[in-house]
Amino acid sequence: MKIPPPFVLPTIFMAMSLAFVACKDDVSSEFYDTESDTAQREEGSDEEKTDDTATIGDDTVAQGDDTDSNEDSAIVADSDTTPIAPPGTLLIQAECAIDGTFSAACLEYTGTNSEIVGDNNWDGKPYPSLSGDGQLGYTDGGSWIAFAGIDLSTYSKVTIHYTCAEGETEDLETGFFVRLDAPDGEDVAIIETDFTDAAWDVYVDSTADIKTGTTGVHTVYFVANYSGKNNGNIDWISFHN
Repeated sequence: MKIPPPFVLPTIFMAMSLAFVACKDDVSSEFYDTESDTAQREEGSDEEKTDDTATIGDDTVAQGDDTDSNEDSAIVADSDTTPIAPPGTLLIQAECAIDGTFSAACLEYTGTNSEIVGDNNWDGKPYPSLSGDGQLGYTDGGSWIAFAGIDLSTYSKVTIHYTCAEGETEDLETGFFVRLDAPDGEDVAIIETDFTDAAWDVYVDSTADIKTGTTGVHTVYFVANYSGKNNGNIDWISFHN
């Protein structure tokens, strides 16, 4: 075996070291490129999620636009689902008739209710009572809510925003009589309700015309019609034109 001259060995070791460093740099570069790609993919995923959310938001807005296209009930909900009434509309939270301290929205119109108690009441609660999602519920026939001090001279329509799981397979005459100054007072409107969703979480609007010639300040009663069934859980009520 022929041994290289002494001055050749350092040259060989230096070349090997440079090769090793170059190799390491290449691996490091590939690693960071991979991280960059991953970061880009993650950013892309976030962008895609944002786009999806935006699409969902657009769908929600579109649904709202469909609802708002009915000028009679053009109520807009903000991010915390608190309804915002357009000018010229009187908006009342229905649950304020059960608990006047429920929210700040009850400061002006607290309301009253029938508080019917009986052995056959669902869940042992009076008719009406608050539903599981904090709305007006347990609206059996004959039960009512009422709000005082409403001037009907400037309104021609009344709308409720409600959900109802009754009548999916039946033709029920569920709904609410709108009466003046007493549970059995003069009928000035009849608001019909229909099946919306079995889970009691799909809310829709139902609007009725107020009887022509109705004027003055009144206590307005909403009296549930159909006995033995919940006529609908009501979120809010609006008086408008």
